Amino acid sequence: MITKLNIEKIADKLSDKKLELERVELALPENIQKQIGIVKQFNSQLQKQAQDYEKLGKSIAKEMEAHTKEQQKADKFQSQGYKERDLADKLAAKIEKAAENLGVNPSAVKGYSSLKKAAENVEESAIYVSDVKDN
Repeated sequence: MITKLNIEKIADKLSDKKLELERVELALPENIQKQIGIVKQFNSQLQKQAQDYEKLGKSIAKEMEAHTKEQQKADKFQSQGYKERDLADKLAAKIEKAAENLGVNPSAVKGYSSLKKAAENVEESAIYVSDVKDN
């Protein structure tokens, strides 16, 4: 049975619920605004980080391309250096055989010592190129 007392109790309870709801409604916009600010700040930082990372990636790619080109040039020079060294060694061997047939020391032949030294230098440089490529 609905009495005045029951209606007053229901009204009091509804009033308490309404007050709680108003408190929640007042707190939500403040929390929402705070979170929006945090998310916007994070998004800004994240975008900057992505841009920095992209710049770094492009820079690394450019350096890798330059490295590859230099490595190809080094390979070409190294290969040509070995060929030239081999030709110098063959010529030195001919000089040594001719000097032996004549009974003279090969170092008495003009340019022989320089030829041998040049061939050794090419060998050392080619080894150095290999060492650099391996590291």
